[in-house]
Amino acid sequence: MKFWIRLLVLTIVDFVIIWLWVRHSDPDVSVSIGLLLLVPFVIIINLVIAFILYFMKRQYGLLFVANAVPSAILMYYLFTAGIDRYQRLRYEGWSFQIKDTTFRITHSKLDSTFYMDYSTNSGSSTGFLDGKFIHNKNYFVLTTDTTKYTIKNNYLFGFRSDSIKLSKVDY
Repeated sequence: MKFWIRLLVLTIVDFVIIWLWVRHSDPDVSVSIGLLLLVPFVIIINLVIAFILYFMKRQYGLLFVANAVPSAILMYYLFTAGIDRYQRLRYEGWSFQIKDTTFRITHSKLDSTFYMDYSTNSGSSTGFLDGKFIHNKNYFVLTTDTTKYTIKNNYLFGFRSDSIKLSKVDY
């Protein structure tokens, strides 16, 4: 029973350390490939610590061997959650469909801009519009040099027709 309590405490310590590191590094989507290095790295670190402790205190060495799997799982989930957090803090978006074309509006929260792109097939899109994004109490105003659109209650006004129902896009 003592082993399982120690493993739980070590896993909690791992969670705190990994969470603090991910929060500090604030990973974006471009570094998601790092998971291919980070997860094995966490396993190797635990095994190296286990090897060193095996000759001094055998029970602690076995503890780090057992901890290799939970710490790798924690690294994977906390790193991907950090990427999701990065996206949510910086972007929000909406999409809508007209015939066979999917349009997407992306709002960059950091610089109050937006861009709009369209896609006729999955996997590729073409950007065609960008401008300022103004947040008012109950609605958003999207302006370019020559156009003005409004988003209110998940409807887009001023784009090709009277109103278009928008779907929220999760980032």
